[in-house]
Order: sequence, then C-alpha cells, then structure tokens
Amino acid sequence: MYYTLLGSFILIVVGMTVSLLTKPMDLQDMDPNLFAPFLRKYVMKLREEGWKNNPTERELLNVPQTKKS
Repeated sequence: MYYTLLGSFILIVVGMTVSLLTKPMDLQDMDPNLFAPFLRKYVMKLREEGWKNNPTERELLNVPQTKKS
C-alpha cells in the first residue's frame, strides 16, 4: 500500500548517507562529454575558469566564524 512512499524514503536516506560519507569529485576529473548537452557548456566553463568564489563549508552552512584569541 505504501510501497512508493517507503521506497522513496529509503532512497533519500541511503543517498544522503552515501553523499555524507564520500568526498565530492574534483571538477578537473569530470569528463564534460558525459554530461547532458545543456550542462556541458556550464561544466566546461567551470573547468576553465575554476571556482572564482569558492565558499568554504562553514560559509555554505551559515556557521558564524569564531574569534580566535
């Protein structure tokens, strides 16, 4: 009866767990030819320019910086 809901929940939990346990791939290691055509241009542009505003994990999570004494 609730197979779809249970399957979706398990998929999200397992996917998030694996994402937290593994490191993201380096952008230079990704092959742009494996992406969909509408994303390929964006990936190639990022590879050439690099991340100009590379936020730290702390900034992405909106964790305030602590002052060091």
